[in-house]
Amino acid sequence: MASSANEPMRRLGQKRDITLYEEIASVFETVCLRYNFKEIRVSCPIPVRLATQTTFRAAFTTSDNMAMPMELELKHVELRAGDQFKVQGRIMDEAERFQIDLGCDEDDLALHFNPRFNDDTDGTVLVCNSKIAGCWGDEKREIHNPLQRGSTFKIVLKLTGDMFEVEMPDGQEIQFPNREGLDVITYIRIKGDLKLTSFKIY
Repeated sequence: MASSANEPMRRLGQKRDITLYEEIASVFETVCLRYNFKEIRVSCPIPVRLATQTTFRAAFTTSDNMAMPMELELKHVELRAGDQFKVQGRIMDEAERFQIDLGCDEDDLALHFNPRFNDDTDGTVLVCNSKIAGCWGDEKREIHNPLQRGSTFKIVLKLTGDMFEVEMPDGQEIQFPNREGLDVITYIRIKGDLKLTSFKIY
């Protein structure tokens, strides 16, 4: 594998013991080969364990005692119409917000899905938006938010081509337009006040 792809993991390995690093590197190589990832960055206050036998399907797990916001960022993925992205985890007891971003990079997001639990205007609310060249578009707000602080959740994001569909734990489905008509999603970020237990692309 090219050194540019290995380098983020090499930096991560320096902070952990060698066994953990080898486990992460092994799965990272598998994921790279399967999904053509060229770069991955994981920022987490506790050790991350990647299970080789499950490859990407349940490749990211965290300890239940994590008490700080986390961030997972994937670059050079390829998600197209018909693909789905499932995220499971637990919302922190004192959570303010978290976000799931899909797009090209952090400044160009086709979907910014942002559950908030203490919004200045609406209190508990689901916010969807897009960002183009660093500029935010008009927010879409959904007052009915089934997500609760301290609870577990499963969210499924579906790409249909001209629309993003977000399936909530209670079956509620939120639709948000693909405003720029982006054909391929190459960037994923999950960030905020949650404990990520698994994610899956299928």
